[in-house]
This record gives sequence, structure tokens and C-alpha cells, in this order.
Amino acid sequence: MSEIMTPEHPRWDEFADALSAAINAQNEPGVSDCKHTFDSTRQVLAEMGVDVNVEATIKYFELKGGFCDCEVLLNLDTNEPTDEEEIPEVEVEMEVSDDRIQDT
Repeated sequence: MSEIMTPEHPRWDEFADALSAAINAQNEPGVSDCKHTFDSTRQVLAEMGVDVNVEATIKYFELKGGFCDCEVLLNLDTNEPTDEEEIPEVEVEMEVSDDRIQDT
């Protein structure tokens, strides 16, 4: 059964690294410019040999704000906690004096 490539997929990091390399390989040295297609996404998924439904994956990327190769990396490849992870709470005490805020 085909899967969809998501940030939760066990090979996501490999996919993201390969996609970044593929985007950069299309350009002149020192220039990072996306072609605003999913050509590299399709190529990387095919080369990885994962059993992924490519078109369903692209639809998923679009739903999550990834409308081309570079936006997949910019909008989906984050280190933000997923719903299953907890966001740690941080307490910060602040003191207000003389119209300035100072950490205590």
C-alpha cells in the first residue's frame, strides 16, 4: 500500500536533504532559486525508492502550504513540535521600572 510523504514519515529527513540538494543542483554556484514546480520532489521520491503515492503527497504538500519544491522545505520541513510532542513551558519573571522592562 502506498503512503504519503509527511514530516512524520521515517525517511522525511532523508527526503528533505535530498530535495534541498536537488534544488541547489539546478542553479549556478552560490545561487539558490526554485523553479516553482514539483519536478525535484517527484525526482527525489522516485530515486529514494519509497512506496509513496507521489500525487497524493503533492496534494498533501499543497494543503500544508508547499506549492513548489522550495515551499515544501520552507513550510513543511520545520523542527516545530507535532501534535504528539509537548511544547515546554518557560516561565519568565519581569520587573517593570522607569518605563523599562528588565529580566530578573
